[in-house]
Amino acid sequence: MIEESINHLNLPLQSLKKITINLNGTASKKIMITSCWNLNETVAHLIGWAEQFRDEIKFLLKTKDQTFPWHISSKNNWTDFNDKNVEKYQSSDLWELINIIEQINEEIINMIRENKDTDQLNIKHEIRYYGKFSPVTITQMIKMKAHHEWEHIKQIKEKMY
Repeated sequence: MIEESINHLNLPLQSLKKITINLNGTASKKIMITSCWNLNETVAHLIGWAEQFRDEIKFLLKTKDQTFPWHISSKNNWTDFNDKNVEKYQSSDLWELINIIEQINEEIINMIRENKDTDQLNIKHEIRYYGKFSPVTITQMIKMKAHHEWEHIKQIKEKMY
């Protein structure tokens, strides 16, 4: 189960690297992925969610609490959350952004490995924004993170090819 979770973290990133391998300089900022975001902004969006996810796991493993105090306001203001992350990384180039996701994933992988012999990865946690899927285990959360990333990678592939 641990290796499967690690694969869920690594495979989307590997795909993103493969798709964007030939991009350099400002080329990635000229490729619109959605009506609002270029390639860099889409990756910045993924970073924001990866940071959120890393913080959730860190909190859940450290406190052994079952409820995470979510970063987004109680009004579920996704737009504000996304806009702040896109703005935060506005000046970064694509490969800096990809390296940030890679670092976050490594932190998550280290936390998973450190807790592989405990029951912490299988405790169900009530996390509001997982909606009908909550309560969820950390390993289920990892699958959901990968699903979100694959959705955006699919968008990126469609615009790149």
